[in-house]
Amino acid sequence: RDFDIDIRLIGILSRTFGEQACLQELDGLLAHRDAITALDLAGDELGFPGGLFRSHFNRARDAGLRITVHAGEAAGPESIWQAIRELGAERIGHGVKAVEDIKLMDYLAEHNIGIESCLTSNIQTSTVASLATHPLATFLRHGVLASINTDDPAVQGIEIANEYHIAAPAAGLTPQEIRQAQENGLTMAFISEQESRPCAPKFAAKPPDITERVSLKSSTRSVIEGRPHVLTKEVRRL
Repeated sequence: RDFDIDIRLIGILSRTFGEQACLQELDGLLAHRDAITALDLAGDELGFPGGLFRSHFNRARDAGLRITVHAGEAAGPESIWQAIRELGAERIGHGVKAVEDIKLMDYLAEHNIGIESCLTSNIQTSTVASLATHPLATFLRHGVLASINTDDPAVQGIEIANEYHIAAPAAGLTPQEIRQAQENGLTMAFISEQESRPCAPKFAAKPPDITERVSLKSSTRSVIEGRPHVLTKEVRRL
């Protein structure tokens, strides 16, 4: 209200705790259906493949929830295919490994399935070796609906400004591609066209200025300089 920002909540099932625990989580989320816009699946992608949670996401879609799934971060392209085909994913969290499958890249672009790219986070988890080798620029140049995100700001120790002004240029994005990624974020948002329409003038009025001076977080500095960054349990108030 104070900052003229609308917020939509996405419920997340943690697959690491297994199917039954996720069923209980889903029951709790659906009890507050009016407050939830979408359902996500996160956690141990290798140990708990998406196919285990088909019934959970069938229920979520039946309840009218939109679907996003963490996939293609620890596991390969097949995990992304599974998220789309079996869980009904409209967006993919991380999705780094999509770059390994050209048919998947084509499918993502053709069907406007969004990729929620998290540059600094993917370095910290060793999903990619460096920002220079991150596939975000490749996604954008292939016509994939990819956006720039922080993942978990408190855990990653970064803010969205760092990703736009520091990480994205280091990942090889041009100013025009950074702008496109920002616009993709609006296109990917789980809101109606009527809700998104008033946002367009704000985007047009103030495009991201990557030359703007931004305070460089220590975590991002470590990534840019190629030094390891150790995640801690400290949660800071941002």
